[in-house]
Amino acid sequence: MKKNEDNSSKEFFVLLKEKLSEIKVINHHFEKIYDLYNTCCSYNSKADTYLCYQEKIENLLNNKKGKKDFKNLLMEVLGPHFFDYSKEDEKNLQKQNIATSLMLPKIFEGAIGFKYKNIEIPKNYDEFVEQIENIIEILNNDSISDDEKRKYANPLVVVENIIASRYKEFLDSYNNQKFVIKKLDEVFNLYNKKKQIKINDDINLLISILDKNIEYTVTHNGDAITNKELGFGEVLKYFILEHNDLLLKKEKEKQLNKRINSYYKDLTKTPIDVMKKEQFPSYIDADALELYEGLVKKVGDAYEKNNNLADLFGITQSMYIGYLVNRYYKDSDENTKTK
Repeated sequence: MKKNEDNSSKEFFVLLKEKLSEIKVINHHFEKIYDLYNTCCSYNSKADTYLCYQEKIENLLNNKKGKKDFKNLLMEVLGPHFFDYSKEDEKNLQKQNIATSLMLPKIFEGAIGFKYKNIEIPKNYDEFVEQIENIIEILNNDSISDDEKRKYANPLVVVENIIASRYKEFLDSYNNQKFVIKKLDEVFNLYNKKKQIKINDDINLLISILDKNIEYTVTHNGDAITNKELGFGEVLKYFILEHNDLLLKKEKEKQLNKRINSYYKDLTKTPIDVMKKEQFPSYIDADALELYEGLVKKVGDAYEKNNNLADLFGITQSMYIGYLVNRYYKDSDENTKTK
């Protein structure tokens, strides 16, 4: 998505809200996959390992729905086209360490035959589920020796390990998605409440995760970013910085107006002949320029409605000019002021 015009925090907000909506749609799909993995996988926190259990697979295969779930899980782990690649494509994908059906002869090696059950290399996912079911039946047969069972156990162990490995990869993505949704919702909540958004460790992690997503071209006012490719993390960063900067400006403006009103109130209550320089903003005040500009405008607006404020308007302008001279002209020697 590209834009060439300047982007305000509101435009960044709209863009990020769209991104969050996309993530939530993806996460809805992830929730279903998460449920699939949980039918036979779990995380052992003490050992810090991800496991797929034979007992859980066996329970799945006890009914029609469970078999369908296990089939869908295998498709999620190995990919929907696992059995559909051409031989040439399979060889190319194998070089890239992408799973294809070429791995199956190695997995089922030693178990193929008709001795106890019909064990053969599956040609589709339905057959894959059937072969796993046959192997589990052999492993549960007490009349078969442990030595005999070992060669049948290998395909199941390999499949369990593949599922467990993909489960770990999936959980990393799944947890990232949950984290992104949670933190973006928090950011947007602070934005809507017009509160500062602190860039802490969580926000930095959020930026890092989002930077791996879609890129976006912006032209930022002040040329801070010009035709630069940004990840969504950078979009979030600039959104937060602009939002916080806008809040600071509004707060400063609020405080300035408060001070201007205070000066104005004091001056309008004071007779001209007893008015003192100290009642005006100090020339060394960090906000002197804004204070004088605001005060001159306020007195000027009031003067247009009330001619009695003519003297105050004149004095205020005089003090303003005095400030400008003091600010923009400096002594080059004791007798000359040079711009």
